[in-house]
Amino acid sequence: MGISDAIHQACGVCVLFLCGVFVFFPGGVVLTAWNEHRSVCRVWAIESAEKEVNILDCGQHTTAVPGTLGFLACPVDQSTFTNYTYSNSFAGITNLKDVFGVGGAGQAAAALTMTVQQWQCKETCVEEQCRRRLGEQSTKEPADKARSLLNKHEALGEDVKARNLKSKGKSCTNVCVRYSHEKILSAETPTTSFQRPGEAITACGAGATTLRAPSVQGHDLHAPGGQIATANGHAWTMNENQVQLLPINVPVPLTPRAAVGSFTDSPSASQLTEKNTYVIGNTIHTCQSPGMGCYEISFTKSVPTRMAMLGAVSTVPGEMAPLGWNGDGFWLCKGSSTNNINRFCPSHSSIDTNKGVLPSCGEDVTQVTQMFTALKNASWYAQWGYRIGGFVMLFMAFSCCFLPLKACLGFITDMIDDGTECIPCVGSCVDCLTDIFMKIVSAILGVVSFCCACGTFLIVCAFMWMVLKPWYGIPMMIGACCFCGGAGGLLYYFRGGKGDGSEALSEEEMSDYEQDN
Repeated sequence: MGISDAIHQACGVCVLFLCGVFVFFPGGVVLTAWNEHRSVCRVWAIESAEKEVNILDCGQHTTAVPGTLGFLACPVDQSTFTNYTYSNSFAGITNLKDVFGVGGAGQAAAALTMTVQQWQCKETCVEEQCRRRLGEQSTKEPADKARSLLNKHEALGEDVKARNLKSKGKSCTNVCVRYSHEKILSAETPTTSFQRPGEAITACGAGATTLRAPSVQGHDLHAPGGQIATANGHAWTMNENQVQLLPINVPVPLTPRAAVGSFTDSPSASQLTEKNTYVIGNTIHTCQSPGMGCYEISFTKSVPTRMAMLGAVSTVPGEMAPLGWNGDGFWLCKGSSTNNINRFCPSHSSIDTNKGVLPSCGEDVTQVTQMFTALKNASWYAQWGYRIGGFVMLFMAFSCCFLPLKACLGFITDMIDDGTECIPCVGSCVDCLTDIFMKIVSAILGVVSFCCACGTFLIVCAFMWMVLKPWYGIPMMIGACCFCGGAGGLLYYFRGGKGDGSEALSEEEMSDYEQDN
């Protein structure tokens, strides 16, 4: 190993050591502590909510006390949906009078979405080559040079390490040398910048490099809060936040319409009319063939038949509070957002850093236990996801902290190898033994890092859980002590040199010798 390589390796070890001490270790401790605090508070909030929840009556809201936690599961009166037509829905279809029904009839829905897809060209890299950063054509050259140099040294009878020669050609970068192009139907903004524009035009058509974003934009429409009501006397209604959570996944049937006799394709049409569109199935088309820029427009709607709500009763009669219910919380969790209980079904999935990933739910939720089960599962998965992240950071921290020790031992073994490589047969044997030694060192340091990470992780977890549930925290603390003791024991046992064990043995032998005499 040359001086420059040694300096480069030493700098890398120092950087990783500093990252372990000042980035990974504090990051792992903070993430673990935050997650355990979040988990403790969330468990307390859910268990408290299970004790305080009130089952509400679908037929009336007069007995519901504002601010209390309530659960409601009722059928929906679909006559309270908004009737969407060509004139009160999307700006792009105002000229398509019969799109939702003959005579301007509409589609009743709690929410409606228009999806505009456009035929466009996609470029994909299918072959890459690794090239030298200094401009050489291929990275095969350094490898070939290393191989020929190795053969040359072997012919001279010299014991040369292949790993040192193979490390000469690492400075390269991947470069794409071949692309494929295909026509796709996508709702994304079209790309007109290609690495191979000529190939894109050949494969996709002349308009591949000149496409513009559709002038007709798709988006969502939702009924206002307080409109969609329960079937039993309209006693309860969805608030604005709940309407936004509704899944919009039911295809909207459109009125079939054939293309007019003088129809011509209208790629990237600036507006939709009955002359430049036709309808097949549930889709509006602007072209009879899939050419660049042609639109295909479809609609989906939300038409729930049941709804279930868990949250705080609002001061607005017949609604739940948009922000949910916040319990008093454990003393350790005062003011924490983990105390919030707010769930609505049917809804699409949502992500909350404090509550976890709440999966989508359907109209089959009729019991409050189903709601609480979903909340517990989301918190459990979040808890273990954050735990894995925190443990990995702690393991990386201790691994980086032991890198200087490993690097010093590696430097010593390299010096031994360099000093014996000129001796026939001996050099190969020494090289093999030093490689085995470094693998053992790596394994020992890996086990020690794992034990230290486990100990630190369990100590942080134990402090949090001992406050709320000591029967969880005490075993964690015992496990932490075991892992820390194991790590210390391994380091002490493999410390090297003459230890107390050998000295004790010598004293025992001396005593036996004196007794014999």
